[in-house]
Amino acid sequence: MLVAAGQNDWDAVLSYENRRRLIIQHTFASSPALSELSNLASCIEEILGLDRKLIALAEGARTGFADQLIVLRTSKKAVKAYTSPTTAR
Repeated sequence: MLVAAGQNDWDAVLSYENRRRLIIQHTFASSPALSELSNLASCIEEILGLDRKLIALAEGARTGFADQLIVLRTSKKAVKAYTSPTTAR
């Protein structure tokens, strides 16, 4: 997921997220044995750490998309201003 996010492949990130969600649902469908709790806690901590990195990448991409949208809107206004007929005074 992190590699895909780092490459701005958000469709792949979504695909991985859907698969991850199914794995997590399957994992927590039943109560784990006491002997598995320590390992499960470690896995959860690792997932949370990866999520923080993924969120940081997503926030950066969101900012980039917002900047691109501003440029597109500004360009559209400029094109409209130059191509619209002027009104007579």
